[in-house]
Amino acid sequence: MDFQNITCFFDVLNRSNVNYLVLRNFSNFNSESFLLDDHPDIDILCDDRDEFIKVSNCVAWKGNNKKWDKTHAKINVSGRDISIDIRTVGDGYYCEKWQKDMLLSKKNESSLFFRPNDRHLFYSLIYHSIIQKPQLSDDYKRILSLLAKINDVSIKSYDRKELIKLMESYMIENKYVYTYPSDKHVPLYTNNINKKLIAGNKKLYRIIYWSKINIIQLLVHFKRCIKCKTLF
Repeated sequence: MDFQNITCFFDVLNRSNVNYLVLRNFSNFNSESFLLDDHPDIDILCDDRDEFIKVSNCVAWKGNNKKWDKTHAKINVSGRDISIDIRTVGDGYYCEKWQKDMLLSKKNESSLFFRPNDRHLFYSLIYHSIIQKPQLSDDYKRILSLLAKINDVSIKSYDRKELIKLMESYMIENKYVYTYPSDKHVPLYTNNINKKLIAGNKKLYRIIYWSKINIIQLLVHFKRCIKCKTLF
C-alpha cells in the first residue's frame, strides 16, 4: 500500500484496532517533509507486530521476506520508501512492563498519531540515547533539555553517570529493569548502570549477546570496506 502522505498512513492505523505509538522523533510529522534529517525513520511500539504489519501493509526493508525479522520494515509515502522499526511488547527493546505502561498511557498528538506521555517520553529517550547508543548526541541533549522542562525535572549534568542516576530512580520507582533486545542490531551498554537491574543477568547470556553484536558490527565493517574497494 502506498500512502499519499504521512497523515494517510496514521489515519489507516487509527481507524484500525492496532495498539501502537511512535516512540520518538515525531516533532516534524505535521510538516510536508515529516522526517528529521538526523532521524530519517519512524520508531513504532505496538502490542501485536503481526497486526501492525497487516494493517500498515509494510514490507521488509531489504533482503528476502522469508528471512524477515518483522522488525525492520518500510512503507511508501509520497513516492519514497520510509524506514520503520517495529518494536513490540516483550521483545526486550524496553522492559516489558515499561512497554505496556507506555501503551496504556499513550497520548494522542494533534489528533494525528499516538506517542508516549511526557514522562515516559523523557525517560525512555534517556534510556535509548545512552543505553542503546554509544554516546549521547547533541540533538538528543537538546530534546532532553526541552522534555526536562516539561516534566519539571532538573538535569544537573549530561554526564552519563548523572543521567543514569536520574533514569534509574524512575525505573526503580516503577519496577522497570534493563533487558537485552531480541533485535541484535540494538546493543545494551551496561557500563555505569546498576547491574542488579538487568533482567536475566547471567554471564553466559551476556557473552553470547555481545558476541552476536560484535559479529554483526564486523560484517557491516567488511561490507563497507568491500563497497569502498569497488568504487576505486
